[in-house]
Amino acid sequence: MGYWATRVRVVGPLAAHAEGLRTVLAERGYAPSPAAGQLQLMAHPSRPGPFNSAELRTYILIHLVEDTAVTGMPPWAGVFLND
Repeated sequence: MGYWATRVRVVGPLAAHAEGLRTVLAERGYAPSPAAGQLQLMAHPSRPGPFNSAELRTYILIHLVEDTAVTGMPPWAGVFLND
């Protein structure tokens, strides 16, 4: 994985999944900059804030459904995380 993707720091409830996403992106041949962008998408809603884990999951699912409805595919089409 490239330099930029390794510099993205994920904290909060999604931190446990960051290394798995890095691995999946590398296996699928993502270049460093797009991989870093995907990790930043993951990191943003996971930052400490007014959400607990259940609220964060709801927030992410709502935005996923909205993005999918608009574009016809989720923003990270093809990349799946195990819960």
